[in-house]
Amino acid sequence: MAIKIDETISMRTANMMKYSNIFIPFQALNQIIQTYVSSQKITTPFMISNFLSFAISIYFGKKYIIDENYREIGFCYTRIIQELFNVVYSVIVMIATINKETLIKPTFNLIFDKFPKYISYNLKTAFSFYGECFAFELNTYFAARLNDLNELAGYVAIINCMIYVFFISIGFSNTFRTMIGNSLGSGQIQPARANNLIYTAYVAIFTVVIMIIVEIYRTEISLIYIGNTPALPIVKAGILAYYWNVFPTFILYSQSSVLRFLNRNGLAVKTTAILMPLLVVVFSGIMAFYMGMNTVGLIYGFFGSKFFALIIFFYVIYTADWKSSFMAFKKESSNTENSMDV
Repeated sequence: MAIKIDETISMRTANMMKYSNIFIPFQALNQIIQTYVSSQKITTPFMISNFLSFAISIYFGKKYIIDENYREIGFCYTRIIQELFNVVYSVIVMIATINKETLIKPTFNLIFDKFPKYISYNLKTAFSFYGECFAFELNTYFAARLNDLNELAGYVAIINCMIYVFFISIGFSNTFRTMIGNSLGSGQIQPARANNLIYTAYVAIFTVVIMIIVEIYRTEISLIYIGNTPALPIVKAGILAYYWNVFPTFILYSQSSVLRFLNRNGLAVKTTAILMPLLVVVFSGIMAFYMGMNTVGLIYGFFGSKFFALIIFFYVIYTADWKSSFMAFKKESSNTENSMDV
């Protein structure tokens, strides 16, 4: 209400934010566990969990959002159930599969003695990941500023439908980062460069396949998430627009990791935490409001910001001297780790 959004939308948004605080900690815990387990090259169980999680979302989303007409609260109920399942599943996988020697008993001193150094060392990486989230939040604000409940409902349905792309991309990126890190760490510079190019080609092919599937079945997919409501045409157009985001979403985090290995972490931060949000304001503002594309304009605006960020990433990565850049990264990392041990 303070930013002059329609009172009905404000109250529903506030309600949704309130209940979202329940599932967000479980979501964060699940991502930590998956990253830890994936670092040991254990990824197949999470491919299974992604499909199960998708089925849970469809079933409970339809039950609570459409059948029970809980709307935004139904979305939160669905996400709570989904993330609780994910956490339980991830914990079971972790206990059953990981190398037990990597587990140590946590102590207060172990956690907090090196905490300031750990934070300073990883702050740039954290900001580079946060940049996309901030850009997304700006888009969400714009969706509310459309002052149309159908547009807002369509936007939420599109994001709920496509959120799996984001989480699957994190899993892919974790596996890719481990593979590239292992290659660089063992001195295999050229194979690492080749794998980065191959991964990019695979994602491009995957994007085309997904877009074809969505084009064929987007009516059925839209009906699952929004039902036969006035917002249905918005969702049908929006999910097709969103699938242009498959490629940059799958690539962005992996290329951010490559930039870190090449000692270009500062560039990743400036591009994602500063440039991307600014571009979202420009592109989404023009397409959603000036051109009258509304929710679909927001989706294309988000895609445009990530596309420009990737152009910068690709240019730096494919023109860099990988060997000297990685050696500089190793030296800086070694100095930081030594200072943490002091």
